[in-house]
Amino acid sequence: MSALPRRPAIPACVFLRALVLALPAMIALAPASHAAIYTPGYPLRAKEFDLVRDGSTFHIFYIRDRLFVPYDSATVELGHATSVDLKTWVEQDPVLHVRAGEWDNSHIWAPSIVKQGGLWYLFYAAVTNVPGQYAATQRIGVATSPDLWNWTRLDHPIWSCSQAPWTYCDPSVALGGEFRDPCVIPDPAHAGEWLMYYAARAARAHDQMAIGIAHSNGDLLAWTDEGVLWNTASNHTGSELVESPELFQHNGLWYVFYTTNSSKAIAFQTAASPTADSSAWSLQTRLADELPEAYTSGWFGVELYSNLGHDYLLACNSLNRSVEIREITWDDPPHFSVKEPTVTDPNVGVAPASWRLALDRIAPHAGGVRVRLTLPAAMRADLDVVDVQGRRVCTLLGAQLPAGGTEIEWDGRDDAGSGVSHGVYFVALRTGAGRRSVRVALLR
Repeated sequence: MSALPRRPAIPACVFLRALVLALPAMIALAPASHAAIYTPGYPLRAKEFDLVRDGSTFHIFYIRDRLFVPYDSATVELGHATSVDLKTWVEQDPVLHVRAGEWDNSHIWAPSIVKQGGLWYLFYAAVTNVPGQYAATQRIGVATSPDLWNWTRLDHPIWSCSQAPWTYCDPSVALGGEFRDPCVIPDPAHAGEWLMYYAARAARAHDQMAIGIAHSNGDLLAWTDEGVLWNTASNHTGSELVESPELFQHNGLWYVFYTTNSSKAIAFQTAASPTADSSAWSLQTRLADELPEAYTSGWFGVELYSNLGHDYLLACNSLNRSVEIREITWDDPPHFSVKEPTVTDPNVGVAPASWRLALDRIAPHAGGVRVRLTLPAAMRADLDVVDVQGRRVCTLLGAQLPAGGTEIEWDGRDDAGSGVSHGVYFVALRTGAGRRSVRVALLR
């Protein structure tokens, strides 16, 4: 293969001038796509994920798969992005990085998020590698947060193959520790209790996976085994690989979705109860056959989400590294179709397209700068000062704010409390509704 031509060097002064001129565009949000799709920045791709809504803001947490790196470094944290309309997304800082020396030291996978009381619970699968003891062993853990931004992890897994007698459980070999993809839902038969669905290998047939069930009597850190859905074993699905379970109820009918290694990867079955005996579940339907109008080739890891009268179907798309988002239109059970989603604001009942997000400078004064930010609804806002080279000078704000206007003053100091030189700076606003920046002049 011939060598590629070398790019000519750019003089440092020219590069710096271009950076200064481009900085406002670099800080500003990219134009929204017409389609409802979330795609992380290259060279990342989104894998299994979960979507929740807090106030007016949607949060997506996903396996943050790094392309072109060794496998051991590919999925070492969960990505996080926010949106108010499911079309324009703002990338946030990743969460839950792997921890050396802990049980989640190798990979972090497959979030599932529920809220109990005032606390969010994020269940995830993590991989442990300890030579001679754990060979890519997968177990399920949990982290909690009061606000979906700050997470505290439990120091040990809360569910593993040793607690589920139906599973193949030998942590010394890789196949003996395949135990992943939690999906946690309220137990419809017992108020305040919970069900967890997950994928694992069967003890009676090591070459196939199936979906298991665990139960919590209300303590989300304590679970007991409820057996296995044998209707998800290979003699019913035609696939040795069954993973990423998703349970959803509509008009009294329960759907269990899962991903297989078939060419039509996503399939579902239905029953009158989410814990129905395996014989009570319907025959399998492939999603590609149910939605011939949708191009589902490359889809995997399906999620269903319901909010304010809208039901959404979401799936990872391996062809474009994204999460595809559609709204469900229900037909005669168990049939449905999909369309581009609509979203309403839970606070005022209008589409987010009519919202106003703004950041305006107020006349500077000696030694300080005042700005006014306007939010369309109550949401978290992060406000930073950066210099003309894009380096953060200080953080002015990182908190939940009410809808409407808020004035913030920068006193001309950096995070260490030292005064900075006079000149041009940028104040950058980041929210779930998008980003804004404004150029300010600091006077001395």
